[in-house]
Amino acid sequence: MKKRPAFVLAAAIVFAIFIFLFIFLKKSEAPTLPNVFDPQNAAYDLDGEKVTLTNGRFEGEAAPGSAAKTEVFIFFIFSLGALDQDVSDAAAVLIVDPPGGTGTFFYVSALINKPEKAESVNSIFLGDRISPQNISIVNGEVLVNYAKRKDDEPFSAKPSIGVTARIIMKNGLLELKKD
Repeated sequence: MKKRPAFVLAAAIVFAIFIFLFIFLKKSEAPTLPNVFDPQNAAYDLDGEKVTLTNGRFEGEAAPGSAAKTEVFIFFIFSLGALDQDVSDAAAVLIVDPPGGTGTFFYVSALINKPEKAESVNSIFLGDRISPQNISIVNGEVLVNYAKRKDDEPFSAKPSIGVTARIIMKNGLLELKKD
């Protein structure tokens, strides 16, 4: 009679170990993706120049042979969403390019997840020394909220005018939407 409860307890322990190992091994399996879609490790077109980011950053010579460095980086982590019927999987990114001096240029770009590989599209220049708030993809549009200065204010003035840039994908390219 006493062997039966011990057998049930041993079976329950073996079963619990089996379940634990199954769950642990299942969680540790890395998913295999046919295409790596990583906006922080991609090439972007900034004013006609391809800049390849690694871990969200690029650093290179400001000019060939120059000791001065240039750095480009993702300001905001990207927003995932659909840009149109043909582009159901995209990432919108806000990229900063401080070209030297006092300027800090902000661009919006997108990385499109295609079956064969992820590809970036053109970038839209938002402004110099603006104050970005957020970026999102909503109803097929990239929305970027930021503050800018009044047209007659110097760049030394703090950005205080709230703006929402609405960017759409048209014929495979990003375009600032005019209302």
